[in-house]
Amino acid sequence: MPSCHLISLIASVKTSKAAWDKLSQLFANRARSSVMSLKERLTLTRRNSKPVIAYLQIVKAIADELALINASVVDDDLVIHILNGVGPEFKELAAAVCARESSISFKELHDKLVEYEVALQRLSLL
Repeated sequence: MPSCHLISLIASVKTSKAAWDKLSQLFANRARSSVMSLKERLTLTRRNSKPVIAYLQIVKAIADELALINASVVDDDLVIHILNGVGPEFKELAAAVCARESSISFKELHDKLVEYEVALQRLSLL
């Protein structure tokens, strides 16, 4: 946002506290809007025909953007988003991950999905 635009927003306020409050409110609204937009992107992102690695990079980038604006995604929620978007070809792996007694890290899920994709590709060549 250009500084001249910011100046015009606070030019009429009487105190520095009022100026600070007005700017805080402006940027809080933008941050909330960014959080909502990124969370929607995370929810709607699907692998479709992309390789698993490409899909996971997209999901991780969105999660990292959320973390940068203090809206981190809990690992279990990230896993759910990934499993919901990875596609029906991975339903057996998704069921196994959901049935685990303990949580799975992003790194471990990443490795398992890539291995599973390689196995699926190998089976389709037979």
